[in-house]
Amino acid sequence: MRLREPTLKLYIYEHCPFCSRARMMAGLKNIPLELCVVMEGDSETALRLTGKKGLPILQKDDGTCLPESLDIVHDLDDTYPPRLLTSPAHEALLAWSRQTWPLSLKLIVPRFTRGKFAEIATDAARQAFIAREEQHFGSLDALMAQTDTLLPPVQPNWMRLSRC
Repeated sequence: MRLREPTLKLYIYEHCPFCSRARMMAGLKNIPLELCVVMEGDSETALRLTGKKGLPILQKDDGTCLPESLDIVHDLDDTYPPRLLTSPAHEALLAWSRQTWPLSLKLIVPRFTRGKFAEIATDAARQAFIAREEQHFGSLDALMAQTDTLLPPVQPNWMRLSRC
């Protein structure tokens, strides 16, 4: 008799780096899960599952839901042996990430709005996504035009970090 595979669902945006974090751990550990892409503008799904708007959300076999990408990563690593996260975090990488994240968002977000992601596959969803991001970041076209200015402060830090 074959045991039933666990039924895990991971609610994601395809463009989301935090969702990618959770997907990466599931992939590294070969954990079967169902990916559920949440459309732009659908805050009801996340609110129904966790009471919060953010993704990713891991829905476990027993129906419980776990939000927050790092919590999901650690839960998957702890639940499905062998453990992969056995070393402490690389402090230089964490420092670089904290320092460059706000600037990186100005480079990444305008490109997300132009990507082919399931959550913005309709014109209405894409326009809603662009409008939401422009409320936060201002003109995305202007940010794209500033790439040559925004990119250099990130690159030297990465190059220095890669030598650690």
